[in-house]
Amino acid sequence: MADDARNDDADPAAPPTLSGHLATPGTFTRWVGTHLRVPPGEVVGCTEAEIADVDAAAGRPLPAAYRQFLQEGGKVVGSGWVADHFSRSSLVYPRVLNVRDVALEMLDDLKEAAGDPTIVQRAFPFYNWEGYLIRLLDLTGGDDPPVLLIDEETGEARVEFDTFSAFMRSEVGPLADVIRRLREFPQS
Repeated sequence: MADDARNDDADPAAPPTLSGHLATPGTFTRWVGTHLRVPPGEVVGCTEAEIADVDAAAGRPLPAAYRQFLQEGGKVVGSGWVADHFSRSSLVYPRVLNVRDVALEMLDDLKEAAGDPTIVQRAFPFYNWEGYLIRLLDLTGGDDPPVLLIDEETGEARVEFDTFSAFMRSEVGPLADVIRRLREFPQS
């Protein structure tokens, strides 16, 4: 079955699936084009110099799936509230470069808890929602690594998604659901 195709037995009203691996070129662009209706000109990847900045911030080579995301859409994803979502979550360059400082500040605030401040040496903080939700890439986890979540109360990091691709599905899927519902809403 082709990527993003519906199964003949599936509910015809159901959206196509978010299939594929983000290390495969074109997967992210296809996801946001198909599911978020973002035109190709509104998906802007990072330059090699910008990716090198992120690589340096990570302190070790970036996993293939994350690097490919940066190449395809690491700078701008769409316009309006879609672009706002990716920017506010610090998923895009240069905002992603600030997430490490936010993570370190959170862990410092939680130093009395069981949190491990050395986690930012083993994993790359790449997502920050409103200063309290911090996600990290496990840099020891292969081409499509697990995504960790820092518990905002304890500072402990735990695996939240088995892969970066699964994490991005969790970002694109709900946004696509909102877009689909808005299209179904009667216009007055």
